[in-house]
Amino acid sequence: MNRYFLLIFIIIAIPATAQQYKLDSIVHTVKGRQFITSTKNDTVNRQAEIIRYQRENPDAEIQKTERIILRYDEHGNDVQTIFASWNTISNDWSEDEKTENEFNADNKLTRIVTHRKKNNEWIKEFENIRIYAKDSIIQLEYELREEKFRPTHKNITVVNPYDNVKYYETFLWNDTAQDWRNYIKTENLYKDDTVLTGYATYEWKDNQWHNQEKVAYEFDPNGQRTNNYTTYKQNGSDWTPIDKLEHIELPETKKKISRIYKWSEADNDWIVRSQTETFLNYEGKKQDVLFSSLDTTTNQLKLELEQMHFYDREGRLTTFQEFYHSKEKTTGTQTTAKFDDEGNVCFEGYYELDTETDNWKDKVSTEISFYKNIVLDTSLGAHKKLDFFGLNYYNYITNKNAVKQVKVYQHKDGEKILSEEYEYFYSEME
Repeated sequence: MNRYFLLIFIIIAIPATAQQYKLDSIVHTVKGRQFITSTKNDTVNRQAEIIRYQRENPDAEIQKTERIILRYDEHGNDVQTIFASWNTISNDWSEDEKTENEFNADNKLTRIVTHRKKNNEWIKEFENIRIYAKDSIIQLEYELREEKFRPTHKNITVVNPYDNVKYYETFLWNDTAQDWRNYIKTENLYKDDTVLTGYATYEWKDNQWHNQEKVAYEFDPNGQRTNNYTTYKQNGSDWTPIDKLEHIELPETKKKISRIYKWSEADNDWIVRSQTETFLNYEGKKQDVLFSSLDTTTNQLKLELEQMHFYDREGRLTTFQEFYHSKEKTTGTQTTAKFDDEGNVCFEGYYELDTETDNWKDKVSTEISFYKNIVLDTSLGAHKKLDFFGLNYYNYITNKNAVKQVKVYQHKDGEKILSEEYEYFYSEME
């Protein structure tokens, strides 16, 4: 199903002014099989847990499958995560993998270590160490390769007095020389150390740095940097243009145009490679978007994709359509959303265009019900109180209440068939 709406509706949680709740468990049913997830969060001991179960049908015995334990510090940083699977022979949990993070006094990440258990012992597989200085950060990476734990990468980031990245350099470990060797480097270019004007990349070859490419941003008549830029490649002692990105805003017609050009050495000129035209409604929201690319046969832009957005009187996106244009035919998909009286998304539909009848055919429909006594909140970090692990991705930002049940139907030959179902269970927080 096209999850376009999931990019717009973001997960959220409960207000402090109302009774707070937390997600306890989820029951996901697919063709009779049930996948159950239980969660808990001990804020006193700063430990959260997920346990997953499954059973072949609602009357069968529940079997444990997976457990995740996450420990965090007083700042909310994840400091340890342990994955375990259920061992049916020993009838106990078998820890498989763990990740540990360390932070300094400034609450900056300084170390990441991952282990995998083998023969009942933890074997270190990966380590990332970060060393902070006044004007730089050094990252060292190690991996287990061929039964030997060895260095792999070193990254050095240098910042200027305004804390902007000056350059970024990557080294690779040379096993033969037992030392680091230069690999690639990116250097940012600034105006007055604050305004990024472009950047250049270099490759280490034959014991010296060689230019690979550079990017130069354009500035408007007022000296403000735009999002337009040109990319060049090194050609001997000269720089040769490769491509160019151009943004044009036409507020009088509520239209935006983005073009990507490629440089033609034969014509010694820029040729439009692709173009995106965005038409806005009177509220400044996207209405129609047209994507075109260069047809090398005709050397003309050819429409490939068209997107259409429809909103209700409250400015909520209710219908999103995409049309794909090819030489053979035009195909299309449509996603819709409906809202209940409280503003919750209670229905989602996915359709495909029937090119013979020019009508939309039902493919997937999703029906959502809610706990009207659990009121959601958009405050920062509130979602972790309701749903610590972010398991309920149907709690969209437009919703006023917590999701209770989700039913997903497939439509085939005019028949509506229940394909999967989610049930969410909450409890009051103390």
